[in-house]
Amino acid sequence: MKDAFDDNTEQAGPEDLVTAAFSRCSNWPKTREGLLGLAQGLKRASDASGIAMDAILARCALLSQFCPTDFDLDKVAKEMAIESQPKAPSGCAICRGSGWESFQKHVDPLNTDYARHCSCARGQWMAAQERRRKEEAAAKKRARGESA
Repeated sequence: MKDAFDDNTEQAGPEDLVTAAFSRCSNWPKTREGLLGLAQGLKRASDASGIAMDAILARCALLSQFCPTDFDLDKVAKEMAIESQPKAPSGCAICRGSGWESFQKHVDPLNTDYARHCSCARGQWMAAQERRRKEEAAAKKRARGESA
């Protein structure tokens, strides 16, 4: 059996990892089916989040002295996936961190206020995220057979 926090965890399967990490816990599953269920839950959480199984187990071991449930594994994996996402850059003096630049246009007979993405790194990042979300929504619509 391999240690869950070894450098060689890439060769270890989910069963070996959960056994090494949590076999000393008081609520450790006593049956083979319980162990397999926990290993499958770990694999599902890892596949769904893209986070390595040993990293999920290491975080679970830090957070609790009890053997995690499938719900705990999934929750920890989702939190780790969110933490690993790239963060938005900060704004500039024009947008004051909002990523939006306000301006006015003269439309007879009034001056009208408008807003657009700022030209700073944050504004451009926000514009790119908005384009990506629109492209994903259009792709989902096309996949459902609806017109874009």
